[in-house]
Amino acid sequence: MENNYFDSKILEEILNIPSPTGYTKDMLNYIQKELDNMNLEYKISNKGSLLVTIKGKDSNKSITFSSHIDTLGAIVAKVKSNSCLSINQIGGYMMNSVEGENVIIHTRNGKKYEGTLQTIKPSIHIDGNDAKDLKRDCKNYEIVIDEQVSEPQDVYNLEIEVGNLVSFDTRTRITKSGFIKSRYLDDKASVAAILHVIRYIT
Repeated sequence: MENNYFDSKILEEILNIPSPTGYTKDMLNYIQKELDNMNLEYKISNKGSLLVTIKGKDSNKSITFSSHIDTLGAIVAKVKSNSCLSINQIGGYMMNSVEGENVIIHTRNGKKYEGTLQTIKPSIHIDGNDAKDLKRDCKNYEIVIDEQVSEPQDVYNLEIEVGNLVSFDTRTRITKSGFIKSRYLDDKASVAAILHVIRYIT
């Protein structure tokens, strides 16, 4: 719940920055700007970890806080003949938990396109029991791109291709009573909490 000690606005901003594994640059930039605003020095490791050290009274004793900024997501596995996209999962999640979800496709040149993840038989009205009984495996899902595309070449012309990363709508919402509902509270709530602690002690 919200209280006087934690700024949920920061958490809301963090939650709404797409950062599936392999595409964390925007999230990393956000944290760097926050640290810059606090005039703190930091470094980026060879593997992309951000490290900040805050000196205390006794350098012989130390406490380490850590959290991860990457989230679950997907990767484009194939541009299909119907101009939709097959995907593979990034991370372990049940496919029915993202069925019908809005997504963003992140191209290599920085463009972003919206779409919707649905099953290959999304309508009971059309497909009857085949739609209901369809196994919720990744292979039975596809992304419908929110662009005028009717054949694979139209998709390639947008510079969407195999290997592009896909992020899911986080559905972030803060209720009037102060409860926070969102995907990826693990581990972005920890990121927000650590930033809050840093502000408090510096």
